[in-house]
Amino acid sequence: MGGSGKTSLATKLYNSSELRNFKTRAKVCVSNDYNIKDVLKRIIKSFMGLEHEQKLSTMDEYDLLQYLTKLLEDRGCYLVLIDDIWDIKAWIQIKDAFPDQKNGSRIIITTRNKKVAEMADDKCFVHRLRFLTEDESWELFCKRAESTTPNLRKLGREMVGKCRGLPLAIVVLSGLLSHNMSYEYWSKVKEHIWRHLKDYDLSPQIGEILSLSYNDLSPQMKDCFLYLARYPEDHVIDLDELKRLWIAEEFISETEEGEGVIMEDLAEDCLNELINRNLLQVNDLRWNGQVQGCRVHDLVRDLAIKKAKEHKLLVVLESGKHHPEHIHLLEGQPRHVIYNEIGEYLKLVERRFDALLVRSLVVVNYLSGKYELEEMKLVCARFKNLKVLDMTSVHSEVIPEEIGDLVHLKYLGLMGHEKYPTIPIDIPASIGKLKKLQTLHGRRTTDYTVPREICELHELRHLHIDVTGSLNIGTHQTKLQTLLRISCKEWMKIDTVNLTNLHTLCIYAEEEEDEEDEEEEEAYSYTLESVANLTSLQTFTLFFGGVEIPTLKPLSSCNCLKSVYLHGILKDPSELCHLPDSITELSLRCNEFTEDPMPTLGSLSNLTALHMGYDVYRGNKMVCSENGFPSLQILILEELKELEELQVGDGAFPSLKQFRRVGCIELKNIPVQLAECLQNS
Repeated sequence: MGGSGKTSLATKLYNSSELRNFKTRAKVCVSNDYNIKDVLKRIIKSFMGLEHEQKLSTMDEYDLLQYLTKLLEDRGCYLVLIDDIWDIKAWIQIKDAFPDQKNGSRIIITTRNKKVAEMADDKCFVHRLRFLTEDESWELFCKRAESTTPNLRKLGREMVGKCRGLPLAIVVLSGLLSHNMSYEYWSKVKEHIWRHLKDYDLSPQIGEILSLSYNDLSPQMKDCFLYLARYPEDHVIDLDELKRLWIAEEFISETEEGEGVIMEDLAEDCLNELINRNLLQVNDLRWNGQVQGCRVHDLVRDLAIKKAKEHKLLVVLESGKHHPEHIHLLEGQPRHVIYNEIGEYLKLVERRFDALLVRSLVVVNYLSGKYELEEMKLVCARFKNLKVLDMTSVHSEVIPEEIGDLVHLKYLGLMGHEKYPTIPIDIPASIGKLKKLQTLHGRRTTDYTVPREICELHELRHLHIDVTGSLNIGTHQTKLQTLLRISCKEWMKIDTVNLTNLHTLCIYAEEEEDEEDEEEEEAYSYTLESVANLTSLQTFTLFFGGVEIPTLKPLSSCNCLKSVYLHGILKDPSELCHLPDSITELSLRCNEFTEDPMPTLGSLSNLTALHMGYDVYRGNKMVCSENGFPSLQILILEELKELEELQVGDGAFPSLKQFRRVGCIELKNIPVQLAECLQNS
């Protein structure tokens, strides 16, 4: 049943160090409402990366099956995790794409349906997850809410017993109780459980425990939780995007900002509380151990959808429900999430519903292909009072001029290419009319050209798009916090004196293929001098593909800087001396250091995570000095083909918890200080 830990166990197995020998690997979630063509695309992209979107967009189901089969035949041994298959038909439609070459390849399937498991393959091993024992249940509970007195332990064991070994119920209960460790509170929770739960049926029990956890949230936290209903089943949620949406939806308001406190920090607190309560499940971790993506369990999502509808916060209109008899679903609902069939939805709104009442519109259009320009114009014409419009999953080559008529927008998610991700999309000049806009978010894999009128958006906080060409950031955009991917040439044209709130910046420069551009590139001198004005900068990324990175000296003035990513030619490791002591994580790639960078890096007193990979150093020996890296917890060495020896001095790495080496084929002997923490070798 749901909540027994199928996905958690399969994902843990998929990510385990014991299975790292599978170099070709992919994972995909099918879910109940699936489309085979979409599933095949996602499997292929999981194997090969998002850059293959354009090639896959022209293929039908048969072509995708053939393409996937050929891909796996050429790649050799592979591992695939196919999560949450609801019926055997879904597996039958895709199973022939996985060739059995007797080379040790493996496929992991999770399902709630016993028949799917038994019919998947005549040679497969079926593992039915059992419920946890009483002792196992208590051990899981204590990982989050370990009781400190005999009375609390007695109460806790009685409540855990009512969960009957279902992991999801146990972790949600522990998340609920860990926030108040008083005997009175635990007694109150126990009385509720005893009053509502039955011994003979587990399904209502998990619902009651989830409802109890929901009811314990503050009004603000309830809104933030219910908003999770907007995401499709098994969707991996981008947490930065979620925080920006909470702010735009006014669940977190500017009135809560105090001295030294910003809305993004308050949103981060809400996010952490939902994770701690196990209402959000961690799905992906970044290389530095930080949470990157989360998912909502199916049962938790069902609760969010139900409560969101009841409390008039949000309604989800899924495929097949865009008909007049479903108009009652929209009544009184200020936020609409539309799955496909946008044309039918617009007809429904025109005939039966006042679109001026809608404050937030999300279009999830991943099945029905291209979104027509006329439909986009209708959205702009009818939904005049929108504060949030998210169309990032919509495929389109044009953004209508009428987008500027939505003058109340705080958050705009732009549509993007499906077939031509390398061709930029023009943002119309009318965007300058969106005076309240806080976030401009683009579709992944799509580049955008930005009009000069963007300088008129004085409330803009997050410019989260890949910008190609000029970017006319004005002197009045003092609230800007995020600037994602701007060319170094364009960055150097910007007056940064007033960008005192900018905390995330990504600058790129790449070699030009055209000969005339190459000559211009050689004559062009890059500089990072203006970065020194960014006194609030926290995350800084340089992506200089094949271009030499200029001096890092301006970074020494950025005393709030925590995360730095340097991808490009640097050669002289002494440049790293300019990094401020505030640095906690550092990723280095393709730097072509000619001298050992370890002595310099070891002096960064607050560095907790270090990743070095892909031609970062061309020597065969690295020496970590005595007492070096005093705070480092994570060290990753990746694809350092020439590295043969790693020497570690006494007292170095006293805080190390994780050491990973990937593709360092000549590095045979691991120093004892690192061997104890070795993972994923």
